[in-house]
Parts: sequence; structure tokens; C-alpha cells
Amino acid sequence: MKFRKIRLGQLGSHETVAFAVDELQKYLKRIDPELFIEILLLDKPNDACGNVVWVGLHDSFKVPVVEDRLLDDAVAISVENGAGYISGANERSVLIAAYRFLKELGCDWFRPGTDGFRVKQKELDNITVHVEEVPSCRHRGVCIEGAISTEHVVNMLDYLPRVGMNEYYIQFLTPAIFFERWWEHQNNPYAEESENLSPELLTGLTLKMEQEIKKRSLRYRKVGHGWGPKSFGMDATGWHGNWEHHIPEETKPVLAMLNGKRDLHRNSPLNTQLCYSQPIVRSRIVDTFVEYCKENPHVHHVEFCVSDGIHNWCECDACRKLRPSDWVLKILNELDERLIAEKLPNRVTVPIYHELMWEPLEEKPRNPDRIGVLFCPITRTHDRSFADCQTEQGKIEAFAYNKAKASDKIADNMAYLHKWTETLKGEVVLFDYHLMWTHINDPGYERIAKVAHDDMKFLPAMGIQGMISCQTQRCAFPTNLPLHMIARGLWDSNSAFETEADAYYLSAYGPDGLQVRQYLAAVSNAMHLIDYPDFELPQEALCEDYEGLYRLIREFRPVIDHHAAAGDEYAGEWKLLQHHSDYLQRYVRMYELIEQGKTEEGKDEANKLFLQLAANEQETQSVLDVWNHIKVFREKLQIHTNLTAIADGINR
Repeated sequence: MKFRKIRLGQLGSHETVAFAVDELQKYLKRIDPELFIEILLLDKPNDACGNVVWVGLHDSFKVPVVEDRLLDDAVAISVENGAGYISGANERSVLIAAYRFLKELGCDWFRPGTDGFRVKQKELDNITVHVEEVPSCRHRGVCIEGAISTEHVVNMLDYLPRVGMNEYYIQFLTPAIFFERWWEHQNNPYAEESENLSPELLTGLTLKMEQEIKKRSLRYRKVGHGWGPKSFGMDATGWHGNWEHHIPEETKPVLAMLNGKRDLHRNSPLNTQLCYSQPIVRSRIVDTFVEYCKENPHVHHVEFCVSDGIHNWCECDACRKLRPSDWVLKILNELDERLIAEKLPNRVTVPIYHELMWEPLEEKPRNPDRIGVLFCPITRTHDRSFADCQTEQGKIEAFAYNKAKASDKIADNMAYLHKWTETLKGEVVLFDYHLMWTHINDPGYERIAKVAHDDMKFLPAMGIQGMISCQTQRCAFPTNLPLHMIARGLWDSNSAFETEADAYYLSAYGPDGLQVRQYLAAVSNAMHLIDYPDFELPQEALCEDYEGLYRLIREFRPVIDHHAAAGDEYAGEWKLLQHHSDYLQRYVRMYELIEQGKTEEGKDEANKLFLQLAANEQETQSVLDVWNHIKVFREKLQIHTNLTAIADGINR
């Protein structure tokens, strides 16, 4: 047997470069278990060391030029016969380049999770890889949502640089609500009780996430909603509409006035706007924001949101003199002045959505290039892409205080954005929801994957510098194709959907992967579940041929069962398809009954589907957010039954 060896030269002691070397060592051994790997630790390349693959940053490496080496990524791999370098524009790029090097040698990561990768074992000898690339979009990230454990988040953070993504967004000052959903097993009557989610434990969980972000040098976004409640002594950790909230006496006069009364909106501080015409309100929010930035210089992008919700702006005479966006920009101007005076490095971004889609008329930005825009078209439908609507003329409706409603049409949303960018000249980043609710409307995932990929590819043409995907962290049921295609479209606006999708299915399911694609594409095409806003049910037929759809599911099930029982490296993904097949049967039946006017029978079938999802959660939890699925169906179908009572009744 020929002796095979590779020498990896770690340049410097940066945590992310060291992690890149660790990952290279781990996966190279999986590709070739007999490969001998030697690690050198030096500050700069040394020709006297002989054949070495240097990993890290050095001026002698040929790296594509980028505008901003902190923000922008570029990968540079030049390895010839086991010697050369793996480098990039920054340490994060070095890690991305390391994964790209491994992919060229036979590694592939098709979904988040410890079992979401493939390795083609082979002898590694005279390794040669050459890649120089700059991604099409600067910002390529995911936002925390759904029900989560730290394992779920770490799985996602592991996955992001492996597919060329570079940012992570943790919402709120403390992301309690997302952990609570998992820890308290909301929507799952079968789960055993977990330990109490104490403030101390929550702090530790957040710290763990931040450590993992730092280890990979990912761009870190934080907060968003919560500045108002935090500034006035109220809960800022989630929406929490069912809590008994304490409102300090000094806070009551600054709550937004609605219908002549100052009180919590929907019993949620996070959904309660404040009276922004009061100088003390703006001043306290700015103080809170600045203190946070001082204490958290490691948070690269601090998102400035006022409270969440719609039609909840203060109706006092002073507030009604300006649009909501004028009040928000007034706070941002005061905030920007303080950040400059304090010489703080954090970047500030303002989300625009709902009533904030209407641009300010009176307030002008003092530094229009310093404030970024997070474009959040939460009311858009996802049955069409931005590219599909590029020739359509958007319409802007007249603004009506606490009555205006943003459009569901993509062209209209773009028209609102264009008006905003006449005011703010900073970066624009899309914040969209393809994998928050919409993917549940497409049980084959092919249609939403195609729309998402087309959206990403079209962002540069719209002057948008990337996207943060607001999504559940577990959305690979039946496949991870939608998130995979988001990553591919953000990295390469010339990537071809068909080619990328075929490669994905072959990686995840093996030689018969294209059969899975044909099957799931047929499921997507059979269900005309157009994406409607506000969880509304569409009025038209959801499926033109229910019997044909049932037949499709039945006929492919033996193929699934055969591969699930094979016991090979692909069997795990096929087993998940078994769960999906069972789910799909009930999903289709539920909608068929409702469409036939048998609403109560349809809701009964929905409850059976909920309990089926809950009962299987331990087997599917790495790919399926049960809490989120059940929440979406409950709101769409207006089902408010007690699942615990139903489960107890079945058990008796």
C-alpha cells in the first residue's frame, strides 16, 4: 500500500482558522481513513517546510479583491499535488474555503444535523484543487425562529459556512420565547417534561450560541423588537400574549393611545407601540440602545425595531401629525448622533414592513448612508418570485393611519422599497419568510425551492445586497432543498436550479435520488396551495385530482420502504420519507374534507395529523419543527382544541 500524507499549515492562532484546520483534518480522514495528516503551526508560509497546504491569510496568496474585507467574502484555493493554500478575504472566508476544498474532494452537506452529510471515500494522493470565487450577495444568513434547542441552533451554525452562508440573527435582547416553545413542549402532549428554563440557563444557552457564532467568525445580528419594552421596564423576550404582565406606573403614560386608552396591545409589550412624540420615550430608547452597543461590541449589526404588530400606533394628536416611519427615522437620527459621539462600531439597520412600508415624508436622515434597510415584505405571497414580477408596475396605496395594510403583491412591495431608498442610501438586505410558513403550503417543497432560488438570483439586479431568511431552524421535511437553493442562489446568481436540485437529491438519497425528486415534484404540482397571507384558506380548489394524488403517494411508498430497509448510508433519509408519506396522506385528506364542505371532519383529521406529528417528534425533530407546523395549521383552519385532552381520550 502506498503511503499517503498531507501537511496542513495553520497560519496564526485565530480561532476560526484553527477551527478550519480541525474541520479539514476531521473530514479528510473520513474521505481517506489511511491518510496521514501532519499539522504545522506557523505565523507565515515557509518554503523550507516543503509540500504544505497553508490554511489562513497571507499577502502572498492570490485572493479576489473585495470592497470590504470585514463584510465581503471571497475564497481562494490553489492546491497542486498536495501543496499550496486555502485562503480567503477574511477568517470566515478561510473556513468557507476549507469546506469548498472538502466538497471538491468528495464531501457534501445536504442539510443541518450531524447526519446531514455524505462522504465519498477514496484514496487522496497528489491532491489538486483550484477555486477562486466571490459570492454574488454580501449578506447570506438565517434568523432564529420556531421552537429551538441549542442543538438545533448549533446544527444550523455548523451548516451555514459549509454551504457558503455567513450571517446569523438572534432576535430579541434575550431569545427566551424560541427556547420556551421547545423546553415546554408546546403543541406536543406526548413529550416528557424538561428542566425548568431558568434565566440562568437561558443566559448559558445564549452564550453557547454566541460562542459558536464567534468560532466561525459569522456576521452576528441581534435584537430587532424589544427596545421600547426594555427601556420602560416591561418584558422584551417574546410576544407572550398569554402572560400576566406588570406595567410600571411610570410606563403607563407612554404607552400608545388606542381608542382613547393607553394599555398593552393584545396583552403583549412586544406588540405595544409607545407614544413616540414624547421626547422622554425617544431619549430612553436611544439610551438603552447605546448602552447595549457599548456592552456588546461583538454584535456586528444591531437591528432597530419598534414594537411588532399592525394598526397599533399611538393615536394621540401629537403622534398622528407624522407617519410612523417619520417617528422611527427621528429616533434613528438621534441614535446615529449618539453612536458617532461614542465612536461605537455597531452597524444599525431598520426593518420596514406593515405600516412602515410607507416612507417618511417630514423627517430626513442626517447620515443617509449609515443606516441600513432590512426589507421585510411579510405580506407578500410566495407563489411567484421577484424575477417573475420584474416587468409589472407596482402600486402604492394612500396611507391611512392605523388602517393602512401593505400589499400582498410583489411589484407593490418593490414600489414601496424604491420610495424608501430615495430617503435612506445605505445597504438594503431582504428579510423574507419562505421557510417560516409558506413551505408548509407546499408539501413537496419543489415549488417553494424554485421560487426561493429565483428570488435569490434576482437580488443583485434589484440592488439588494443579500437576504436573511427568517425561518424555523428545522425545515427539511421532506427535504432541505429550499434552504439549499437559497444558499446556492445567494452564492452564485448564475446557478441553475435543475442542475443544483438533481445534485442535491443524488447526494441525499443516493443513486435513486432522482426518483424522489420526480415524486415530490409531482406532489408539489398536484397541490395548488397558493400562498395566502394572514393564514387564510384559498377559495379555489386545492387539488384537481385527489384520487390521482392518493395513487401517487401509494405507488411510491414501496420504493420508499425498500430503500428505508436497505441499511446503507442513505437509509436514514428514506426513513424520514416514510414519516412524510404518512403525514402526506393525512394532510391531503384534511384539505379534501374541508374542500368538500365537511369542515368538522376536516378538523378531526387535522387533530389526528397533529397527534401523529407529536408522537413521531423524537424521530423527526432534526428536520421538522412540530410546534411550527401545528401552529400554522391551527391558525389557518381555526382549530383551538386541546391536544392534551384529545390524546388522553385516545389513550383511555
